[in-house]
Amino acid sequence: MWDEQVARQLEENPRPPSSSAWPETLRQVRITGVVHKVTKRETEMLFRLCSRVEQICFYALSQGQDHPFNQSNDEPSHQERAEYLQGMMDRYMLSPQDVPLPAAWGGFRLVPDTIEFLDTRAGWTQRTLYHRTLGLATTPSVGDQGAAATDVPVGEWQRKYLVP
Repeated sequence: MWDEQVARQLEENPRPPSSSAWPETLRQVRITGVVHKVTKRETEMLFRLCSRVEQICFYALSQGQDHPFNQSNDEPSHQERAEYLQGMMDRYMLSPQDVPLPAAWGGFRLVPDTIEFLDTRAGWTQRTLYHRTLGLATTPSVGDQGAAATDVPVGEWQRKYLVP
């Protein structure tokens, strides 16, 4: 969602590191790069790829300011949310009408500069495989005409092992 706190933070700092860990396998991945807001056109395309049920759920339960539950200070009950969602299902499920794209629905794309794969082995020895792009990351076209295919790093990647 473009109007959430995380979205505002990404616009203020478009170079956040990202990491994921899998403790069961003793592995993790760390990615650095630049985030770009996806275009409205791309957002619409992605929304239309979702199933009708997913579209209705996104629309009905969106966290945007225009949502009916955000118009009051009272927390809606589980029953109220379920009834609202059922009403949206009844309205859109069999209708030929498109489910509206929520006003603030959208996202960001992380275009990587570096990717590190950490493999910790038994006995606490580890191996880190480091990838760095040798080309420049392209920025998406301004406006809704940009194509997703241009939003990837260009050039070659350098690969090396790092000593712990």
